[in-house]
Order: sequence, then C-alpha cells, then structure tokens
Amino acid sequence: AATGGAMCLLFGRDSGGEGGMDDVDVAGPGLGASLEVESHCCVLEDSHLGVLLAVDAVRRAQGLSASRLRALVRGHVSAERPRAACITVLGEAVRTGASLPVVAAAVRFGWTRQDPDAPAPKR
Repeated sequence: AATGGAMCLLFGRDSGGEGGMDDVDVAGPGLGASLEVESHCCVLEDSHLGVLLAVDAVRRAQGLSASRLRALVRGHVSAERPRAACITVLGEAVRTGASLPVVAAAVRFGWTRQDPDAPAPKR
C-alpha cells in the first residue's frame, strides 16, 4: 500500500525489459491529493528478487522512471548490497533535482525451500 506519493517497486531477478512479468508498481496519490491509500495485491514468486520503497520526491525526480529505478537497484540488491542500492537511488534523485528530504529502502527477498525429508521442527 502507498499514500502521500510514496511508491513500491517489486522486481524480478532478470531485467526482462520494460514491464516484465515480475515487475509491479504501486504509487500513492501525490502529497496534494487526498489521503486515500493505493493498494495492490500480487502473488510473490521465488522469481521476485526484491522491492524498492521510496518517497514522492524520489518518484518524481526528473528521469527516474520505474524502469530506471529498477535498473539502478537490481544489481546491488542481487549482490546483497541493499544499502548501496539506496545510496545510488538517493544520489541519482538529488543529482536530478529532487526536493529534500529523499528517502528510499531496498529489500532483497530470501527464499528458502523446505526439504520434505527433513525432520519436523520440535515444539
């Protein structure tokens, strides 16, 4: 869910070009709009790599489309460097004239597979 112009960008392991099957964008209405919350449901698959959360100022920065933001963070998140992904996005947002404050959070999903032959966990 997003509000106040915030955005959430879900992305997959491969860039796959613009609008890949694993890409989901949720952006709330801008700060001057109503306080309605934009929500979207999707099924997370193990092909999803991570998510980028950012405030309105980052989303509206000149030249930072959803596909550009994904391109900036995917390599860092894939290499388990979410802090570097955030620094890259925030630096690019400020460089292109985003108004302060700028905030972003990058998350890498960690998928595990359960072994059907493994013993049940003790309670």
